[in-house]
Amino acid sequence: MHLILRFCSALLLLSVAARLNAQDTLFSEDFNKCGLSPDWKVTSAGNPAIIWYVGLAQNDLALGQSIDSSCFLFIDDYSTGVGTPGYVINFSTPAFDVTPYTTVMCSMDVHFRFGQTDYLEILATDGVKETLLARFDNNRTNGKTITEHFSLRHDLSLVSKSANTRIIIRYTSPTGSFGHYAGIDNIRIIGSGSGTNVIGEAFDDCVKPAGWTTEMLAGPSDWNFGRIPPGSSAFYDGNSMDGSCFVFFDDNALGEFAPGATIRLLSPWFDGTAFYQYVLNFDMILRYGGKEQMTVYLQTGPGAEQMLFQSEGQVAGPFFPSYKQFAYDLTPYRSDQMRIVFEYTDGNNWGYWTGIDNVKVTGSGQAFDFCNQAAPLITNAPCQPANNNTALFEGPAATCSGRLTAGLWYRWQADFSGVAKLSTNA
Repeated sequence: MHLILRFCSALLLLSVAARLNAQDTLFSEDFNKCGLSPDWKVTSAGNPAIIWYVGLAQNDLALGQSIDSSCFLFIDDYSTGVGTPGYVINFSTPAFDVTPYTTVMCSMDVHFRFGQTDYLEILATDGVKETLLARFDNNRTNGKTITEHFSLRHDLSLVSKSANTRIIIRYTSPTGSFGHYAGIDNIRIIGSGSGTNVIGEAFDDCVKPAGWTTEMLAGPSDWNFGRIPPGSSAFYDGNSMDGSCFVFFDDNALGEFAPGATIRLLSPWFDGTAFYQYVLNFDMILRYGGKEQMTVYLQTGPGAEQMLFQSEGQVAGPFFPSYKQFAYDLTPYRSDQMRIVFEYTDGNNWGYWTGIDNVKVTGSGQAFDFCNQAAPLITNAPCQPANNNTALFEGPAATCSGRLTAGLWYRWQADFSGVAKLSTNA
């Protein structure tokens, strides 16, 4: 005997428990053993006498001996001397696996004191492509005191899908450049979250990503993809939100008499029926001058929009790299067509600037509101809690309620001969 059963579930109001992965430490390095682990890989080209070590700084110019009074990685170009050959040195972490997680937060402390044309880069690699996370040079630098430092945070789930992800610390001293020094400490890579990132964009390629579109509803100027250029009044403590490229609009740079601007940035469409829950995360900054506004919409089909957020005054800032992180539950608006829309307007007034970065939509949980997604039932198994509050309705109409609101599908195949009884708490 083979029997397929379908729940009459238009009125199910059962609770569902969300499963979240615990936070896992994928890599950690505080250099407190005052030596570099053999798991690190160090390569260099150029000057064979590069001065670097793990310990406390021995450079008399450096005020303070480390970032946090403990050992750290120190690259001392100043002690290499004037007129020495140029070089590039790379420090690569051991590989770690980002694939099980929807968020992989990389944090580290960085001190960089520039000198002439030396620069420091922090990159992530998936084994094939390198992605620049942050660059430090004469436009982004600390002073003499080593305790003064930058605190970096990047979600690596947006830049790598590899089980062999690494962080690369790259210091470059071009030929003829006499630099100062750099220090790295307290690296942490933490993985968390279950599900699938159906949208994940950090804009780190510095161009408009494939599938993303922009619209100019008023005015001739569009979104910019990259970093704030030197000379801009928006360039103060940094030229981006998190050190890498992002999306921005600098109304101030257009001038007082520029036409009013209203522009949109639209994500690719995604299918909101594949998972039970959807969460949107993004970072934003808006310097407010009196009339500017940022609005975030969720489109669920042509002409169908739901407003998620609308700014009232300033959002973080006023200068980069200050920004605010946002999270919104998209589950109540599930649809087979969904996309995110960011809209900026200057209110027909001479405004300042805005920026968007690290846009992520994560889907999680089993969706079984369509027949082809029907959840299996096992004979004599415990009751399975479920919730159709945000489920869609495929039909046919439920005979027990007459309502066409939302449905959940289940399937059961008999594994014995005889009479089967189906019990519910619906």
